[in-house]
Amino acid sequence: MDIALHSTLPEQTKYYQDLLAATAAPIIHLEPIRDSASRIVDFRYRYVNRAAAGLIDGLSPDALSGTTWADRVPESVLPEWLSQYSHVLTSGQTFRHEQVLRDNGKSRWIEVVVSPLGDGLLLTMQELRQAEPATQRQAERLKFVTDSALTAIALYSIVRDPVTNQVDDLRYELINGRAEQMTGRKAEDLVGRTMRQVFPGIEKSGIWVQYKRLAETGETLRFQNKYVYDGYDLWYEVQGVREEDFVVLSFLDITELKRAQEFNQQQAEEFRQVLDNALTAISHFTAVRDENGQIIDFMYQSFNRISEQITGLKADQVVGKRMLELFPGVRTSGVFDRWVQLVETGHTVRFQDYYQHDGFDFWFDTQAVKWGDGFIQSYIDISLIKQAELTQQKQAELLNAVLNATLTSVACYDAIRDERGQIRDFRFVLANQKTLNDLETTADELYGKLLLEVNPALRESSVFNEYVQVVETGQHWAQERPFRGRWYYVSAVKLGDGMAMSSVDITETYQYRQQIEAANVELRRSNENLEQFAYVASHDLQEPLRKITSFSDVLKQQYAAGLGEQGEDLINRMQLAAQRMSVLIRDLLGYSRLTTQKEPFRPVSLNQVIANVLNDLEVVIQDKQATIELVDLPVVLGNERQLQQLFQNLVSNALKFTRTDEQGVVIRPVIQFSCRQIAAADLSGAVANQLAPVDVTAAAKPRQYWAISLTDNGIGFEQQHAERIFGAFQRLHNRQYYPGTGIGLAIVRKVADNHNGVVSADSKPGQGATFTVYLPV
Repeated sequence: MDIALHSTLPEQTKYYQDLLAATAAPIIHLEPIRDSASRIVDFRYRYVNRAAAGLIDGLSPDALSGTTWADRVPESVLPEWLSQYSHVLTSGQTFRHEQVLRDNGKSRWIEVVVSPLGDGLLLTMQELRQAEPATQRQAERLKFVTDSALTAIALYSIVRDPVTNQVDDLRYELINGRAEQMTGRKAEDLVGRTMRQVFPGIEKSGIWVQYKRLAETGETLRFQNKYVYDGYDLWYEVQGVREEDFVVLSFLDITELKRAQEFNQQQAEEFRQVLDNALTAISHFTAVRDENGQIIDFMYQSFNRISEQITGLKADQVVGKRMLELFPGVRTSGVFDRWVQLVETGHTVRFQDYYQHDGFDFWFDTQAVKWGDGFIQSYIDISLIKQAELTQQKQAELLNAVLNATLTSVACYDAIRDERGQIRDFRFVLANQKTLNDLETTADELYGKLLLEVNPALRESSVFNEYVQVVETGQHWAQERPFRGRWYYVSAVKLGDGMAMSSVDITETYQYRQQIEAANVELRRSNENLEQFAYVASHDLQEPLRKITSFSDVLKQQYAAGLGEQGEDLINRMQLAAQRMSVLIRDLLGYSRLTTQKEPFRPVSLNQVIANVLNDLEVVIQDKQATIELVDLPVVLGNERQLQQLFQNLVSNALKFTRTDEQGVVIRPVIQFSCRQIAAADLSGAVANQLAPVDVTAAAKPRQYWAISLTDNGIGFEQQHAERIFGAFQRLHNRQYYPGTGIGLAIVRKVADNHNGVVSADSKPGQGATFTVYLPV
């Protein structure tokens, strides 16, 4: 029996092999491949029947036997299958799972039962029952719907760790067409693979944690995320739900939306920057209406930086607040009604107004446009411009008043040119009241008229060409011109492409000047006659005096004995009188020449003038043993001969009017010079009053003077006579003691007058005198 059993065992083995091969149920026997540490690293196909071989790449059983998973199983699922199948061997527990197979574009679902068999595994497969036709059609329609959806939809099976049973991954079971477009991958490339294998970047981005939480807790998931891994750069919104061991995630590509939002946000930021950096204040308002739809206020929606500067309020203090709450003066000023009308009619408004409410006092220029149920207002503070305009207006009014009040005729003209660009006439564009009066017309009648129409005589005159030259060259022109029987001083300057002309009626002045010129001619003739008379008089008078002197000398020399003492005294007195008469004639001639003979002024060194004076008076100075104390004197514009006369008379007087001490001894003269510069404003009243007739206007009046003083230690005089002594022939002392003609100080004053200066005297009896000469710097 044992022999029979042994003899039939190979037959039975072949019988069962044939039986397994012939069965329609796919059957596979796998044996593990272990490494040196006895860890399973692969599985080898030990037996595969024909039904199972047909499911694996369509190969024959013989071709599959002896091959490994590494040769057949996709690399993407190999680690997971090794883990799950190894767990069956170690735990001895049967494992079931479903697997989809693709066959000519159709999906076939297979249930795989994995059971331990010795040191290997037995895999039995069974194709799941085909759906009913109606159900199949419904599934196809459902697939059509999902493929046509705008969202990417994917069905995942939850992959758990075989040891800990923790969620380890999500395996793709089904994706729709939109998911293929969004990922750029076909369904057959994804189905059967896990999420972490296909998209490893989900762990870097941190979103795997959320997917895992969904698979573990079943809490509905929804969020937005930007994915920049695995070659992608997109925004998406995802929503996920769990059903038993499956997870459904739907994705919506919102990249364009996000880019649009980013663009809009960038534009909004740029717009905000533009608003905040604008030079105008800009605000946005929305209308606040009552239950009847009437506008009762406006709400601030935006408030830029310039608005903050003008109002002194920050945006966060204004935005969300009502206009009338912050600025109630808007209603009082009437501006609020304008805003209401703007919103109700939609008509853009622009105006300038003066706002003096709510602590503000300024002018503004504003423009507003309707925007939704509100408006956008922009405005600028034009207070400085308005102040300038008001100032300019006042200046214009003042100028107009001055022009109309002046006795000067003022008119402006535009040049009228022909086709060659040459000036053929001038048109009146402006005239003051004096011009209108002179022309006996009005502004309305005059403006627009041509110059040659008003004054035809200019057409034949060279003056018109001179007017043209003013415009063409820009050179100023001025001339005295007769017009309608009167004389005018006319001046013209270029003004744009025209000219401005002013004219002054100088008829009376012209006539007076004619009279003056005639009088000057007569005066020159009179001076010449006077000069001739003075010369003749001096010559004719000096000749008899010389004969009297000569004859009296003969009488004294030849007839002295017969004349007696009384006769000799008479002759001496006669000679002295003749000498005085001769000196008087010379002095009068010199004084007259100060008036009739005037020469141009030249720079004169007063140091040299004083040196000449001292040289001329050397004998007298030595005779009187006088002391002269000099200082450095300036150079002035003047007549050297006249200035020498001035200082020689002053020094001569100081040498003449000496005094004696108590014993009757003559005190030696001491004469001191001094010099300083003095401003016109610092001059004493008496001196300034004497200068006023000389310098008629303040503009012509010298600003600085040289004050040159000469002080002596002579007899002095009462101060009340300080003016009298400068008159001709005025004497304070007896001729017997102090000889002279009384002309010297008159010459001093006349010379000072001729030099636009003045001379003054200060003295006390017995204390000497100081004479100060003021000459322009």
